[in-house]
Amino acid sequence: MMMFLMTHVFPPLELCPQIPDDVLLALDTTTSRPKVWDEHGMPLDSFYSDDLRPTRHPDDYAHVDPAVHYQPQIVANKRGNGENLGLMDYMRPHVPEMLHLVIDAARAFRETQKISGEVELPVTDSLTVSFGLNSLWALLMYRSQHRVPNGQLPAHVADLHRSFVGYESTLDKVYDPDMPSFVIPLKDFFVVSMAGTTSPVSREHCPAGPEIIKAGATSLQLPTADAKRALKPLLEQCQTPRLLANLHVDDMTFSNFAIAIRQLAETQTLQDLKPIHRLLAA
Repeated sequence: MMMFLMTHVFPPLELCPQIPDDVLLALDTTTSRPKVWDEHGMPLDSFYSDDLRPTRHPDDYAHVDPAVHYQPQIVANKRGNGENLGLMDYMRPHVPEMLHLVIDAARAFRETQKISGEVELPVTDSLTVSFGLNSLWALLMYRSQHRVPNGQLPAHVADLHRSFVGYESTLDKVYDPDMPSFVIPLKDFFVVSMAGTTSPVSREHCPAGPEIIKAGATSLQLPTADAKRALKPLLEQCQTPRLLANLHVDDMTFSNFAIAIRQLAETQTLQDLKPIHRLLAA
């Protein structure tokens, strides 16, 4: 069997994030070029222009491990938005490990924030967890201890950034600051998620099928035991998932990071980057 080894040296990140986008986005906002790659050499972000042509340089994908067999495959859906079917094919094998990590992150947030483990997670808390998952790559790659080098980010963490921005967007649409304990039933959350899976930035539509979108919502929102029971066939496909503890992230650190990232995303101010600096330095 032929083995493939990556020989590309990926550029290191700065020692400390300088602007909010450094932890919210995994690309250089001045060039739209990627600055973060996962353990297979896949760049985290993939933006496309209005006419579906890649806005990135073709060489951005030149160092994807050949064993992954990734081929960008952009097709237009009925609304004229692009769907990257190739990226979904790449992510699909990582879905079971992703779901394990989402369940673990939701559990950690419930326990540290004293949220009942018997009810579905309120929208405001689901939104915070999704922010934390969407930027978990930044916590792993900017922290002072156990810092993950560029090109070695676990693929399931990278895939959370690629996919959970969709849940974040959906939850933001139904969030009401005047109703902090509001819980949207999972079946309704699923319907809203299916209707809101097109990025306003790239006009790229999420190619994930209904079952994957439903599984992600289930892992995020249901109580831990219920989520594990509902997703058991998928979860059993990954026997040794890399959870928060395996990634050297304790429950309180993840919860505080998620809260800080949500605040930063809402304000986009340097002042709100300081709590993240403190967490990264700990």
